Amino acid sequence: MDIFKFQDALPHLEGKLVALRVDVNSPFTSGKFTASARLRAAADTIDQLCEADARVIVMSHNARDGEAAFVGNGQIAGLLRDMGNTDLIYPGNSFSREKDRLSDEAVGWVTAVEPGQAILLQNIRYLGGETAKLSPSDHANTPFVRQFMELGLNAYVNDAYSASHRGHRSITGFAEVPNIAGPVATREIEAVSRLETSFGDRSVRRVFVLGGMKLDDYFPLIYRAAREGIADNILPGGMLANLLLAAKEDRGLGEAGLAMLGKRGFLESQEGERSLLEQMKEVLTIAPELFVTPVDFAYLVDGQRREYTLAQLRRFGQFTRGNAQLDIGTKTAQQYAEIIRGSNAAFLKGPLGNVDHLDPKKGHIFSAGSRTALEAMQDPKVYAVVGGGDSTAMLGRLKLKGARSGYHLDHVSLAGGALLLALAGEKLAGVEALKASYQKYEGKLPFSRTT
Repeated sequence: MDIFKFQDALPHLEGKLVALRVDVNSPFTSGKFTASARLRAAADTIDQLCEADARVIVMSHNARDGEAAFVGNGQIAGLLRDMGNTDLIYPGNSFSREKDRLSDEAVGWVTAVEPGQAILLQNIRYLGGETAKLSPSDHANTPFVRQFMELGLNAYVNDAYSASHRGHRSITGFAEVPNIAGPVATREIEAVSRLETSFGDRSVRRVFVLGGMKLDDYFPLIYRAAREGIADNILPGGMLANLLLAAKEDRGLGEAGLAMLGKRGFLESQEGERSLLEQMKEVLTIAPELFVTPVDFAYLVDGQRREYTLAQLRRFGQFTRGNAQLDIGTKTAQQYAEIIRGSNAAFLKGPLGNVDHLDPKKGHIFSAGSRTALEAMQDPKVYAVVGGGDSTAMLGRLKLKGARSGYHLDHVSLAGGALLLALAGEKLAGVEALKASYQKYEGKLPFSRTT
């Protein structure tokens, strides 16, 4: 893919005014943000730009209006300072909301920013124009973007791949200057490109391992797999395994598992759209062999992990009425591992069990399925990609990340919905903006080259 890459552009940004878009969405509990992989990545990108003596204006968002985490960036600024080497400036009062533009105070800070300094603006979604449904050219003509042009903006860096599926102003509105893919965005784009290339090669065996509790975002990818054959198998865990059993009307699911699906709204139509249960049934009609059905599951019984085969569960009506599955069983995990090792590319999103459950003595007793799948992904012939915030958190919680863990993954994505949409074949607004910028400025910049 032809885009301007961060490492090519970095040596040429000395003294330049650079707008940097990052995604710092992080866990928010009891009014406090906690450190996350996204924050660490953002701090690293800011540091690199400042070390190159760029003049950096950082844009980010927290949550959506109406959500608990829809707050200012004061805490975020502190966390970024702690994680990085840059004395990040945070003016606080960055915006004039009624005028949808920078405040006079922020304009003063931007004007005065020196090479090697970075300013963090307020939560960018505080401005109504950020999420307005406008074209890139219309975004470019809003007061907020015009201010940046008047202040002498030289370049824009998109390092918020996880927000790049949204055509928001801070993602697509800076087409008048070169758009550069930041280091995080570059890695994400390259990983998607490698998987996408494999989709067209029938000699490459691909497997998707899909778990977790959020299922809605999976179905564009699942439908593509069913219709185009981009995956040889889908190995389900978590709520997706429950939904598969419900679609097959398998009594092994039990009343408790069915109730969990109902509680999350997966069994009923939502806002005129078919239920996920109906969609799963259609997928099974299109590609009956796509999903591998688990053969056993783990439950919490008398404080212990207990495993039962699906055949046993079909006979345990009383047991399954009051007990929900908390992990795939050992036989299923071994079957999944064999399939993963027999593949050339594996994409995992979401834990296969309840990895948050912590036994005081035995630790995360319902992480076995996820661990086994991740161990199989260590096979050197498997191109291994793990995606989504819940998956990244799982790696950290289970200490399966970093040099000391002994685990090697080719790519750990910081994106969730954006990554799934890209793999489902959707064009991402932010990536399209990067491609358009390359075509516009190719050969006109010192860092132009085909990538």
